[in-house]
Amino acid sequence: MAARYLEGYDAVHTDRVSMQWFVKTEAAQSEISGLHNHRVPSGYDAVPKQLMASFAPDCVSLHLNTIVDEIRWQRGQVEVFTHAPDGTPHTFTASRVVVTVPLGVLKNGFRFSPELPEKQAAMQQIEMGAVIKPVLHFRERFWHETMGFLFSDDEWIPTWWTQYPNEIPVLTGWVGGPRAERLSNQGKAFVIDRVLDALSGIFGLSRQRLDELLIASYVHDWQADPYARGAYSYVTVGGIDAPAVLAQPVEDTLFFGGEATDTLGYTGTVHGAIITGQRAAEALLKTR
Repeated sequence: MAARYLEGYDAVHTDRVSMQWFVKTEAAQSEISGLHNHRVPSGYDAVPKQLMASFAPDCVSLHLNTIVDEIRWQRGQVEVFTHAPDGTPHTFTASRVVVTVPLGVLKNGFRFSPELPEKQAAMQQIEMGAVIKPVLHFRERFWHETMGFLFSDDEWIPTWWTQYPNEIPVLTGWVGGPRAERLSNQGKAFVIDRVLDALSGIFGLSRQRLDELLIASYVHDWQADPYARGAYSYVTVGGIDAPAVLAQPVEDTLFFGGEATDTLGYTGTVHGAIITGQRAAEALLKTR
């Protein structure tokens, strides 16, 4: 049960994860009642929209669909080379930069020039966990009306939750760690087939009945997302200090945020990502 919890909830490999890190994250979660569930009814894009609303429009501009290829830097000077989805290049220049790129992207092709060997060494002690999240919209709720979470021993998709207390016929599945890696890059049709088989066994409904009830299905394979390359990070054995090393500014020019740089025990969370971004911004402002 402990191994299943670690793999599913923290998306780890149990033979690699640092237990020091695990104890730290569990303690941090307890301090803020982290097992209480919260949902943003309008969707998670409300979070960056709220952050943007707090910025002065004449001081901040937001560039969407802008893919970073390389950061060239020297002390007090930065060039960020980017391209749009259609290949159009654009270069941004600044005296400093805050990097909040997901760890999976940082470890897979994201370029700094000159390179950052200390950061590379720290990243080798942090891994990106795998998660696959299917969402299914049905014509009606066939589960108990007060069901919030469901935990099973299904081989493929063991964890589910509803929209309770909202009476919406939507089920969200969750699989993390090694199980998610087995499903990753298999394609939506393969995943949904496993998903419906799992629900058929859990609820005692035939596949034909589930197919009739299903209106729409969605699958997000975080490992296959080129702008994430995984769900969230975890520290491996012997790497308890790696997030702090990754978080350290470089030459008062490069500043690092993102959940993988969290040192307070909030790795893998939205609030951890926001806290580290604020920390990096505050460190940058102190160099002015």
